[in-house]
Amino acid sequence: MADQDLNEIEINWELMTPMESALWGTALALHVTDADGGLGAADEALAKLRHLYDVRSRQPNPEDEAAASNVYLTYDEFAPWYTVAHRIRCYREPDYRPPTANQVADAYERYSLSRGSFY
Repeated sequence: MADQDLNEIEINWELMTPMESALWGTALALHVTDADGGLGAADEALAKLRHLYDVRSRQPNPEDEAAASNVYLTYDEFAPWYTVAHRIRCYREPDYRPPTANQVADAYERYSLSRGSFY
């Protein structure tokens, strides 16, 4: 345990989703008598969970949620909202990159076309 910085552990804890922190804390508690205080087992369990993110069912894309709620947004309203919603939804994914202007425009087109699908 001495080779891990406690500040780094705390920062990592703060950045975990509720599911991740519950799993990490449980694994840590179950392995508290290990030589490293359970940190290795907790980190390994968290790594396995994060590996399964692509396998688990996904939430709808932000543009699909907006279309389903039937809220009308102009492009000028949609673009900043989508950028933030995309970051909230996806920033924990490996190699996350903010959406480009073309990706935002494509998302707006999908949103516009999908609004009629939910009547």
